[in-house]
Amino acid sequence: YAPDVVLDIGANTGQFAALVRELLPRARIVSFEPLAECYAELCRQGARLAPWRGMPYALGETDGTMAIQRNEFTPSSSLLPMDRLHREELPHTARTVVETIQVR
Repeated sequence: YAPDVVLDIGANTGQFAALVRELLPRARIVSFEPLAECYAELCRQGARLAPWRGMPYALGETDGTMAIQRNEFTPSSSLLPMDRLHREELPHTARTVVETIQVR
């Protein structure tokens, strides 16, 4: 099994893309990350992920903007509100702020 292209949706700062690069050194990676700070970090790693392309938006049914719950622990950021149980079980995910993102 050797895919030519891997889609990394919700790429965060490139953790999955880095693993893909190790396992599939020739595959093209396309990373989608709507959080501005995470996308900037992801782009700083672009050269070591090549062939790679980054897209600074989330994927959805229609083009527009949405409010995302940007979590202090960014991998827990979500378009959905953080559930009380999630915050209780994983206290390091308790703090969120709303950030407006692009959706395409």
